[in-house]
Amino acid sequence: MEAVSGIGIGCLVLADGGGQQACTPPASGVGWRKLLSFARKRAAIACLRSVPFYNIRRHRAVNLFLRTYQEYWLSDENIGQEVVIEDLTQSFEEAESKKKEAEEEEGKPDQLTQLVTTFSHKATTEHTGVLAEDPLYMTYAEIMAKSCGEEEEEGEGDEGGGEEEGGNEDPAAALNEQELEKQKLLFHQARLANRGVAEMVLLHVSAARGQPSEMVMMTLKLGIAILRGGNVDVQAAMLNYLKEKKDASFFLSISGLMNSCSVLDLDAFERNTKAEGLGVGADGCAGEKNMHDAEFTCALFRFIQLTCEGHNLDWQNYLRTQAGNTTTVNVINCTVDYLLRLQESIMDFYWHYSSKEIIDPAGKSNFFKAIGVASQVFNTLTEVIQGPCVGNQQTLAHSRLWDAVGGFLFLFAHMQDKLSKHSSQVDLLKELLNLQKDMVIMMLSMLEGKSLTPLPRDEL
Repeated sequence: MEAVSGIGIGCLVLADGGGQQACTPPASGVGWRKLLSFARKRAAIACLRSVPFYNIRRHRAVNLFLRTYQEYWLSDENIGQEVVIEDLTQSFEEAESKKKEAEEEEGKPDQLTQLVTTFSHKATTEHTGVLAEDPLYMTYAEIMAKSCGEEEEEGEGDEGGGEEEGGNEDPAAALNEQELEKQKLLFHQARLANRGVAEMVLLHVSAARGQPSEMVMMTLKLGIAILRGGNVDVQAAMLNYLKEKKDASFFLSISGLMNSCSVLDLDAFERNTKAEGLGVGADGCAGEKNMHDAEFTCALFRFIQLTCEGHNLDWQNYLRTQAGNTTTVNVINCTVDYLLRLQESIMDFYWHYSSKEIIDPAGKSNFFKAIGVASQVFNTLTEVIQGPCVGNQQTLAHSRLWDAVGGFLFLFAHMQDKLSKHSSQVDLLKELLNLQKDMVIMMLSMLEGKSLTPLPRDEL
């Protein structure tokens, strides 16, 4: 397409520019013939008589194909787009078969490496403000994330184990299959990390400058995909890059993203309820939603959790303080600040429904979103202190975490009594109990390694 367009532009330039130069012919007619020969005249006339590109059938077909390709292949659900990554590099089976062969072309850049380098360069050279959304980057970030496989929900492994015990499957075969899946995951993650995807994720988070967007969401999903399972190599690559570059903008952006994460808004909820009663509809005031960015918030804290997955002490300490950086950001305290905001907003909703017999569907929907986000935040705090990481334990002990914990304990005691009286509230009660379990695990992690030297009373 670019080549054909270049030829067309050349013909137009020839017709316009050549005509302008030949508007005033020289005194002798010989000069005119030298400037515009008979063949060039025919080419110029043919160009003027030709049909524009947008009217050519083939051109219209290409436009239609590109639009359909975007809408029904790239933007649709997972239908195998991740195969593109294997086409640009190699599959797990090909890598296993070539292990015994000599690596003659080691270090030779492939198309994926060049693509990642281009995206990273764009994020590095953007200094005018927040990085503008790039549809091409977002599409490839989603495809690269899918190439690592889908993340399993918590509890799926336990359910699967129970089914296998009830069946006749060989435990050794099941174990071998799990090991094979783990090796495939590590290969897919290493395939991307070796081509600079880990650094690309950090650069795009830094370039966001604390402003949430769909592109940041895709970047976080890609970071979660390459860190899933606590990949030590990817964790080390990210940490080494941050320490080498002394990139304070990454943590400043993380802090800004946490501050921008929303919580429940009772005033907006009441306005929406009144608007719906008046029949305003979703386009009016009722279109305002509580915690519209719940998925983004969970992805942000999940990404932070995976940087420390597997009790990575170096990452745990680096989240608290970045030695050598001109600006230090305590991500642990930022997390506590958001948790306290979230807890206070949930308490506002509890007092709103405390005088009512049951919680209506609209209220349950808001509670579900808030409880899901709170559960992820507690899981993140648990991961950053397990090991144990004494520095992070001390930081949390002297923070306002206990104000949030005390508020949640009050909420658990009164909500459980309220929800247990009606069968229609059982699903919300189950989510509340799961949140209570996550909070208790976090509190137990605070005591990890403190059996011989207990925390002072003011730190408990």
